Amino acid sequence: MPSFEVRGSAMHGAVGYELNNCTMRRVSVTGGKAFEGHLTTYHVRKTFPQREPPKKKAWLAEWYLNGYHGSALVYPRLVHTEFREEYRKRREFLDEDVAFEGAWWESTRPCAFVETADFGFVLQPIPEELGPSWSKCMSIEYRENLGGIPEPEVREAIAAVVSFVMGRPLVSVGHTVFDAHGHPVEQVTKSPVEENVVAMCQASEQPPVRLDKHKPTEILEVLLREMVPSYLELKDQLNLDQALWGYWLSEQLPLGANLPELSTSVEIMKKAWFKRTGSKSKGVYMPKRDFDKLLEDEFAAVENKLAGVRYGERILRRIRAAYNMGSNESLEFFLDEINLPVGEVEWGAIRARNPMAHGSSILFDEEAHEQMLRDTFAYRTLFNRILLKILGYEGDYVDRSVSGWPERPLEEPMGGTI
Repeated sequence: MPSFEVRGSAMHGAVGYELNNCTMRRVSVTGGKAFEGHLTTYHVRKTFPQREPPKKKAWLAEWYLNGYHGSALVYPRLVHTEFREEYRKRREFLDEDVAFEGAWWESTRPCAFVETADFGFVLQPIPEELGPSWSKCMSIEYRENLGGIPEPEVREAIAAVVSFVMGRPLVSVGHTVFDAHGHPVEQVTKSPVEENVVAMCQASEQPPVRLDKHKPTEILEVLLREMVPSYLELKDQLNLDQALWGYWLSEQLPLGANLPELSTSVEIMKKAWFKRTGSKSKGVYMPKRDFDKLLEDEFAAVENKLAGVRYGERILRRIRAAYNMGSNESLEFFLDEINLPVGEVEWGAIRARNPMAHGSSILFDEEAHEQMLRDTFAYRTLFNRILLKILGYEGDYVDRSVSGWPERPLEEPMGGTI
């Protein structure tokens, strides 16, 4: 059945609701034209249309499951919160005016503030009592006085960068728009589209750059301040959102089956890179026009010899496409063009992808399992190095192909074994 929308209100029109992408499931007829069914929806928007005067939005907070699990030291700034209650009693005929404070509490919570040339935003963990017990939740806050509230696609891209740096995919569950006094103007709730959300939120993160061990407390702010502008500039040119989606999808796939998905994510960036005018090789030995002109007579001769031969046309097409590089060779050129040195560990992981992608059977004994695990860690680290390099990062990365996961300069290939 096609999806539909439901619009309604509550509290005599004081609150408005919009339910998007609704479907009916388990529908049963109860008699005549009446029926019962289970309504499901992906997106709910709550507004307050009767508030007078209309409130202007001052800030927007995006809410996420699967926030950072590690040390809170990655949030270098502190926020002091305080709540107080006051009891007041007035009886004019007795000239009585009594007031005293009731219960109150205060707390200090950490956050991080990232400021770019165009806008700023705040990252902060959510108090544990406000989220499910199986997830560390967090929010990203945008304010009008910090350069404005970005459009949804920009906020999604920022969440993608934060996910990459933190080493775990943020799972959006909605956002709230507030006025200057902190009153909600609009509330949006979304159902997570990811599978196995609980398991995902309980897994440990694997950030590409070490965040909280012997690092300056402002390391998260520094990384995002550098990477967010670069990511926003390059995300469409290099299909970075799509590449990261495949990268996170590979985490949910079985061991072995995840390598082709990781390879596809690298291929997405590689092909997009070759389409850029700045690429030297563009993924070919020579331009097709030059290749066709150079071998024009030879192609004519081969075509005559293949006339009437079974599959002759297919053979000719392959010959005419010989100006293209093979997958691994074009990857070698791509890594060379972005100035990223690689070694035997990286190429070993790349070769391990081939039998899994082409359906070859592998006996998964203990030794093969350990090797596939090493190749998976190596391929994930290769993806990390590529994206870090593209985004202009110049520091150390975490080499997960080696026991202990040491740090290496980005210009140094992976090395060692688990």
